[in-house]
Amino acid sequence: MEYTEEELEYVYKQKEIFAEIVESSILSLVDFIRETIKERWLRGESVNGGKIVNNKADGGYASLSYKKLKLLKNPLAYGNIDLTLTGSLGDKIEIKLSNSGNHEIVSTDSKYFAIGAQFGFEEFGLNAKEKELVMNKLEIIITEKIKSYGMF
Repeated sequence: MEYTEEELEYVYKQKEIFAEIVESSILSLVDFIRETIKERWLRGESVNGGKIVNNKADGGYASLSYKKLKLLKNPLAYGNIDLTLTGSLGDKIEIKLSNSGNHEIVSTDSKYFAIGAQFGFEEFGLNAKEKELVMNKLEIIITEKIKSYGMF
């Protein structure tokens, strides 16, 4: 079966619209994703479960005095690593989307690479429960946008 140029153009246009819907839907969740990660950090929880581990200081803070300072600043983490001092690292979390549809959660903060190397870049990601929350929200947003475009 051969398609007319007009039919092919319509299909390509629908594909472009759908890609834009998905991308804009993901980007609409940046604030939610950012706050979700920051809340987990404030509790001192790792994306992998358990505590956030310092790969350069036997798992914990480099000094007892710094641990005491952090405990005063953030009692929610119970003295565990929380990746939050000024809040800048978490406040600057962004999502980078590639042309292939993959995404990466990064921080544009100057400390991003040093913190990622020390504690693991995966700490900037989402755990399974957080991913499920994001995917549920994403499904609702995408469905509503598709309906508004009249694709269904």
